[in-house]
Amino acid sequence: MVNLYLIDLDGTLIASEAVQAMVFKESFKKIFKNNPPMEVLKDCSGKTLYQCIKCLCKNLNIECDESFIQKIEKIREKIILNILKKEKPPILPGVIKFLEELKSRNIPFSMITGNSEVTGTALIEKTGLMSYFPVQIFAEGRDGREDLIKKAILVVKERGYHIDNIIVIGDSIEDVEAGNEMGGFTIGVATGLYSKEELKSAGADLTMETLEEYETIFQAVE
Repeated sequence: MVNLYLIDLDGTLIASEAVQAMVFKESFKKIFKNNPPMEVLKDCSGKTLYQCIKCLCKNLNIECDESFIQKIEKIREKIILNILKKEKPPILPGVIKFLEELKSRNIPFSMITGNSEVTGTALIEKTGLMSYFPVQIFAEGRDGREDLIKKAILVVKERGYHIDNIIVIGDSIEDVEAGNEMGGFTIGVATGLYSKEELKSAGADLTMETLEEYETIFQAVE
């Protein structure tokens, strides 16, 4: 039986919440000359870039069309690239050992992220995780989390793997709900903005404080 592991980036592999919050804060400051209330950002955790911008605009009662969204996306890309020249989001506990274990067992896995290809690539290159992920799935256009999962499955199958099950690992309710919607085994990791209790309530099949507990994943699914 072949399990495909689909692993979120922000808040799951790297501690990038502060960077992402800074990016959105600076993006809105450039456009609206003020800052979005930081409490609205949790509502957007786990959403793809497109969904996140729509969510923020809704929470702030701001009208946004496609051209406006594209404007924010471009501004955001420039800001994050500048931030990453000085900042390096740390890799979260247990991540490297977990990825090395997946490799040693010849288990197929992919990174999936709601970031655009430009920002997602910049993040994994900066943190040194690029070499671990021959398959990287980024958000494009109106992609939702389920779309990212579908893309990852398709790419891995095209590489010759027969996939029996998917294991979706993430730090947000969006990750859990999308994984459940796609019929996967979902794992909530409390290294982002949500607690184990919140992730369990969202429907996660397994929850853990950090990926240092990765052995419990293998025990649960293999």
